[in-house]
Amino acid sequence: MTWNVNALANLIDDFIFLQGVDGNGDGLIDRLNESGELDPAGELVSTAYAQQDAEFYGGEVEGVIGLLQGPGSVLDLRVFADYVRGGLRDGGDLPRITPLRLVAGLDYTLTRWSAGIDVIRIEEQDRVAPLETETDGYTLLDARLSCRLASNGDYEFFVQGANLLNEEARRHTSFLKQSAPLPGRSVTVGLNARF
Repeated sequence: MTWNVNALANLIDDFIFLQGVDGNGDGLIDRLNESGELDPAGELVSTAYAQQDAEFYGGEVEGVIGLLQGPGSVLDLRVFADYVRGGLRDGGDLPRITPLRLVAGLDYTLTRWSAGIDVIRIEEQDRVAPLETETDGYTLLDARLSCRLASNGDYEFFVQGANLLNEEARRHTSFLKQSAPLPGRSVTVGLNARF
């Protein structure tokens, strides 16, 4: 069993960030079309650089727990969590701060074969800056299977599945989260070669 723990605290004078703009005074961030004109249906958002004193606190924890170990085989449980809290020193939240992330996964290796499955939970982000919208949480399920085709490992065949539950997911850190969610279910088949 191994654990890794990291913590952070960062106080920044004159932190530069992009904040939303409400030029027409309707209480919503201005949306723009591809020509840069105001358009309520536009996919782009209007932002301006701002500079204020900011503070960031957070940390991450990662653990690997060996569940089984036999001749040529290993089964490990991996757990991971990270969190960042970012705000302005005079009060208020910074925009596009990532929410709490929790990951649990199993990794299995048997001689030339390896397989893994991960459950990734991203919590909702409701600590938002002015003009910023909250983002719902979501859960992703990813899996992978690979086989080394040569004893020296120069070739590896793999199959990977991402977002296998086909969850609608939006990253809070994205400027385009309203119009561009993360990809849905996908499966990739490939061959890695080292030379």
